[in-house]
This record gives sequence, C-alpha cells and structure tokens, in this order.
Amino acid sequence: MTNRSGRRFFQFACGCAILFLFMAGTGFVCAADLPPPFGGTANGEGGAESSLDFAGSVRLALEQSPFLASSSIEIDLRRIDESDSRYSVVPSVSVRTRYYVNQPGGRNGDNKPYDIEFVTEPYNPVEPYYSLQARRLVTRIAVLTHVKAIGDCLARLAGAYLELDALDALAARQDRLVELAGEQVAFTGSRMKTGGASLLDARVAEQEESLARMEKQRILDSGATVREGIKGLLGLDSLHRATFDSRDAAGRILGEFRSAAAPASQVLANAPDTSILALKKELQELNIKIARARYLPHLLFKVESGDPLNRTDSSDLYFSVGLEMPLWDGFKRSHDITRQKRVMKQLQVDGEAKDIDFAGRWKAAQDRLKNAEADLGIAVRQGEIAELKEKQSEIAYKSGRQPYSVVLSDRKSRLESQKNIAAKTFERDKALLGIYHLSGELLKRYVDAGKF
Repeated sequence: MTNRSGRRFFQFACGCAILFLFMAGTGFVCAADLPPPFGGTANGEGGAESSLDFAGSVRLALEQSPFLASSSIEIDLRRIDESDSRYSVVPSVSVRTRYYVNQPGGRNGDNKPYDIEFVTEPYNPVEPYYSLQARRLVTRIAVLTHVKAIGDCLARLAGAYLELDALDALAARQDRLVELAGEQVAFTGSRMKTGGASLLDARVAEQEESLARMEKQRILDSGATVREGIKGLLGLDSLHRATFDSRDAAGRILGEFRSAAAPASQVLANAPDTSILALKKELQELNIKIARARYLPHLLFKVESGDPLNRTDSSDLYFSVGLEMPLWDGFKRSHDITRQKRVMKQLQVDGEAKDIDFAGRWKAAQDRLKNAEADLGIAVRQGEIAELKEKQSEIAYKSGRQPYSVVLSDRKSRLESQKNIAAKTFERDKALLGIYHLSGELLKRYVDAGKF
C-alpha cells in the first residue's frame, strides 16, 4: 500500500465519523426542541383565584387534566412509531470497512490493505408496507382511546357539578332547619317559664338543634370533598382558591336532553368502543398478512471493494444483489400465522361479549332513570302533602285549636320533604347523565372528535 492510498482511506474514515457525529447531534437538538408533553404546567398556583362554570371547567380539563395526559402522550408515541415505520419502507444501509495490519502484497503494485462495503439488512418490501398500515391503525386506536377518556372525564366532571348543585340546595334547606330548631329551643324555653314544658323537653329541643347543626356541617364537608375532586380532575393544586359555579347545573349540562329511546344497537354503533374494536380487527387482519409475508425471500444489496486477500487487478467497487430465505425456523412462521388467526377469533368473541354487556348497561341505565323519576314523583307528592299539613296547622294555630309546637313540627316536616325532593332530583339527574354519557351525546356536545 502506498502512503497516498493510506491517506485517502484515513480521510474517508474521518469524513464518515464526522458525518455520523453531525447527524447524531442534530437528532439530539431536535429532541431537545420538542414541545413539552400534553398537560405542561398545571394552572393552579396557590395565589390564583377564579370562578369556573361547567363549560369553563371542560375547557380547562381538556387543556391540563392529569386523567387525559397519559392517553394524549400515547398518541404522540404512536405517531413516532408510525414515523419509524414510514422510514423503514426504505432499507437501512450500513458501511463496513476493515484495515489489515499485516499488509498483504498486491499484484501490479496494488498494496491497499483495506476494504470497504455498503450493505443493507435483509429486506422484505412487503412487510414494511403492511407494517406502516398497521402503525397508522394503532395511531387511530390511540386517538379513539383518548376520545373515550375525554368522555369518561366529562361524565365525572358533570356528575361532580350536579352533586355540588344538589349539596348547595340541601345546605340552603338545612340552614332553615337550623333556624327552625333554634325557634324550637326558644319556644320550649318560654313554655318552661310558664310550666308548659319540662326540663326534658328543653333538652330534647337542644339536642335536635345540635343534630341539625351537625347535619349542616356534614353537608358542607361533602361539598368540600366534591370541590377537591373537581380540582383533581382539572389538574389544579389543592391550595388553588377556585370557586365553581354550579347554579342550575342540570340545565347547563343536560340542556333539553330528557331521555334516549334509541335501541342499544343503534347507540353502540356510535360508541368509541365499537370503533376501537373495528380498528383492532382491521389491525389484526394486517398482522395476519405480515405473518404470511415473512415466507417471502429477503433481498440483499451490497456495494463493495475487492478483498485485499483476494485482490483482482481492478480496484473498482462491485454491486451485488442476493436473496435470503430461512430453510428451517422451527415452525415459527407457521405458528405465528396460527397465533394471529387465534387473536382475530378472540377479538370477535370479545366484541360479542361487549355488545351483550353494553346492552345490559343501557337497559340498567334506562331502568335507573325510570326508578329515579318515580322516586322523584313520590317525593314531590309527599312535599305537597307536607306543605298542605303545614298550612292546616297554621290555620288551626291562628284559630286557637292547636299549639304552636304543632306548627313547628309540620314546618320541619315540610323542610325535610324539600330536602328529600332535592336529593331525589339529584338522583334523577345523575341517572339522566348516565344515559347522556352512554349515548355519546355528552361527548359530542363539548368535543369534536374529528379534530383529533
């Protein structure tokens, strides 16, 4: 080998190394410049204060809810996998070079003690094509899974707002019960002075007042728990001083929706689970094709210089094409085809089971709504009766036919019936929300799935 040939080889090797380092550095810079994952920083500093209605909470949840971050990141990961499959359609190329320390002697003065070759890995053009189609389906499945997670998050958020509105209504009526218990204590005290009530009556009245205040505190604690749950759904810090406007939550969330009489099969056809299952079946069909494509021979491409140990007179580069096919693989390819077909059968069975399960859940949701509406109707009638009894007692008290204690007792019964109406209204609205969510109308109202 001449000194000039050695220098050319050294310069070529250095150029390849510099090119590799440049490409690697560019990749690292691009990775560093990527935007932060979904959810970024929570908009929940301790000193901030805001008031959120349900629509505002929905917007905030879509931006930063921790319950949606994982499925959003999954979409990004699947898109990266899809990009990998897109570039794998072109076979990867590697460069290989060797330098012989013990320099072989060449003919005609050609003493180049090195060789260089450009080779590709075994390449099957059919398999990368199907793999790319499969990766695209996996990305669509990830998108629909994210949409389903959004629907579940909205249902939880809507349920929390309905419960918060009901607790506010219960707290307002409980305040009136606390005042009424205070009136009872004062009335009993005045009767004790005239001998119309005993010390035991006074103690009973005081205990009832204490019980009413404890019930009020229980309602307030429940409201605080619901508010903390909403903060968690929205990704807000527990110290965030946010207020939630839950007034007329049923009207704002459910709108004019009152029931869904559509059969379960029609509702199921529009459900995200149905679309996900259909994509999984399509994906499995591609997996079967990929397994069959592995029976095709693999192509081999190579560009190489001559071997210094078997050097020809020419020092040109030589291009070659070859085929590679395994003769014995322990039936792995055959078993893989059988495996993918079994997975397809499993998906079909799972789909049938999910159809039956959804039909049962849809029927149960409709039954819960019917029962809740019946319970609410009974509670309303009981409230009307309690209101009429209160008016009767007031009239009887004014005419001197009944004592004031009867008026207080009937007034308490009327307030308790109003609390029962508020509780039954919440149960009805919650049952209606269940149907609203299962039908997919809640998701359609606030989210355009096509934008994903």
